[in-house]
Amino acid sequence: MSGERFEEWLATFFRNRGHSVRLTPATGDYGMNLVLRRDSRCTVVQAKRWKGRVGPKAVQEVFAGKAHYKAEGATVVTNSGFTREAQELAKSTGVELWNREKLRTELMKNRKQPVQRPAASPTGGRHR
Repeated sequence: MSGERFEEWLATFFRNRGHSVRLTPATGDYGMNLVLRRDSRCTVVQAKRWKGRVGPKAVQEVFAGKAHYKAEGATVVTNSGFTREAQELAKSTGVELWNREKLRTELMKNRKQPVQRPAASPTGGRHR
């Protein structure tokens, strides 16, 4: 699964959980991939589909994106894990981290609900 496909998959996941989801543009997105809204609360999400552990740069970016988008929450979601430095920075900045295990736990909460697959883009490009 590509990084772009991971973002689309997360968008569907959060929609299934009752969020209004906006995918940000492929460029000029200030490091954010998703903007979630639910109950008048806004959360920005940075998706990282990586083989290695995600470092503090992702936390810095999503923290800045939180301010830019005037969001109440900020989350980094990865299919991998986080470095100790990323975890420490997230703790001090209030950024939520979802590693592979957290993502799996959240997926299990939705097991009873059918999961919709994102529709393929008619042009094959990134639509936001």
